[in-house]
Amino acid sequence: MKNSLLEPKAISYLLLINKNPSQELIEEAKESLRSLESRLTLSNSSKYILNTIAAIFRFPPELLEQNKERYLEHLREAIKDANHDSYTQIYESIPGQYLKDNISFYEPFMIELLQNYSYASNRILPGQIINILNKISLYGKLDNVAYNLIMVDIEKWLNSFKPEQYHMIIRYLVRLRLRETHLFDKILSKIISSPVNFISKLGEIAFDFFTINYNCEQAKQFIATFPFKDSLLRSSGMVSFACYVPILNLKNEKDILEVIFSRINESSVAFKKRTFFLYDFVRFVYKDKPEWTQTLKNLIPNFETEYQNYAALYKGPNKDRDFVIIC
Repeated sequence: MKNSLLEPKAISYLLLINKNPSQELIEEAKESLRSLESRLTLSNSSKYILNTIAAIFRFPPELLEQNKERYLEHLREAIKDANHDSYTQIYESIPGQYLKDNISFYEPFMIELLQNYSYASNRILPGQIINILNKISLYGKLDNVAYNLIMVDIEKWLNSFKPEQYHMIIRYLVRLRLRETHLFDKILSKIISSPVNFISKLGEIAFDFFTINYNCEQAKQFIATFPFKDSLLRSSGMVSFACYVPILNLKNEKDILEVIFSRINESSVAFKKRTFFLYDFVRFVYKDKPEWTQTLKNLIPNFETEYQNYAALYKGPNKDRDFVIIC
């Protein structure tokens, strides 16, 4: 172990991908952390301190707990003088899975970062906005000041994001349960003007809109006229697309679902909650289409058992309820 040449970033990555790391790797990580911690007092440079904290935050929270208050103190002292790159690097350094599973540990750090977003706002680039929004969505909270500034930054770069980044913006805002209809309208306009650029994400975008009940005239017109038979549209997204159709109250709803179900096959991605929601909807609303329910059943092995588990968990004792919306 003493002869190890592993850098802190490499060690933290090995810990991230190994659910049961060896004791040798854990000791290597502790030694690496001690080295990083000693650097916090070597310079008064805010950039240097924040870069060091970013390197520390790559490690699992259970290894950081002992010196948590020390890290927080250094973060508070340095963050107000940080440039936007050092600021965003803190967000980027925290592994999403660690944040999602250890909210209470990261909360004081996230509060500090959000309260100081104004120091980096207006200089942050599109990719950095996406990374920050992702981590905030995993944290699950956003104060009003930071929220308003982030929306301003998104609007500023609205014509500069890549197609997959527009989808990420929608996904992360939906994860925060923010129904940004004005922004979604603008993104939907971009999708409508060039759907081929979004073809791989259309199913997921439709399901995100379904999740927050995004129901506008533009969306209705888009779905009502969308070429679902287009060979470019992946069959894997058809179940997600089909979930969105019922909330739009379209006159040609059945015709659209007919085409969608003709595209659902073994290669379709069968997210269980989405499939079960669609199954409930179809069997109660379209009783004349038993082939649709059978199509959905064919997507999930041991469907009846899995469905009963879903019904017990999400529908509870109220078995007479037609169907439930699960996000």
